[in-house]
Amino acid sequence: MTRQEFNLDLIPDGISPIVHVSQYDEGQLWDFNIVKGNQLFDIPLGSSITVQGTKKDDTGFQYPCSFSGSKVTVTETKQMTIYAGDVKAELVIVNGDDRIATLNFIIRIERAPLNEDTTISETMLPLIEEAAELAQHIGEIKGYMEMSEAYALGTIDGQPVPSTNPAYEHNSKYYADNFVGYVTDSQYTAISNLLS
Repeated sequence: MTRQEFNLDLIPDGISPIVHVSQYDEGQLWDFNIVKGNQLFDIPLGSSITVQGTKKDDTGFQYPCSFSGSKVTVTETKQMTIYAGDVKAELVIVNGDDRIATLNFIIRIERAPLNEDTTISETMLPLIEEAAELAQHIGEIKGYMEMSEAYALGTIDGQPVPSTNPAYEHNSKYYADNFVGYVTDSQYTAISNLLS
């Protein structure tokens, strides 16, 4: 899973970091190095940390985070990214009676080109691909049919095969026509009678 890393100040002053995500994303990790001014802030052991914010529909989210030293890791949830646009969020660190929130950060959610509830249309692409494949098979079959006609009858679509065609001297009509020159009429008649 992908990660993004930012510095986030405990003092709510300065430029808010921007976390760039896509609508409906979930599972990405955001690492925040907590600083106080220019110094890393060592988060006290035993603290609990949450990420919280308010979405476009005016409902909020609040999720626990993990931390180690001065680094807090937020695991992105779909509830954070359900609406496109900017969402203001912050980290809240609680230790005993102490509670401190960080500078706000922005979750910038790119609008998805396809809504989750959009009906997917039946695409014509598989049908087009099938038609192309069928046309190729039809072409191959037509080629075999022409070859059969050429070798059997010495014609293609009823026309004599040209001398450039491999079937020109290798078809039954060619052999039949040339066979007549090698036998007498009586022999030809006798052979014809045997074959019929």
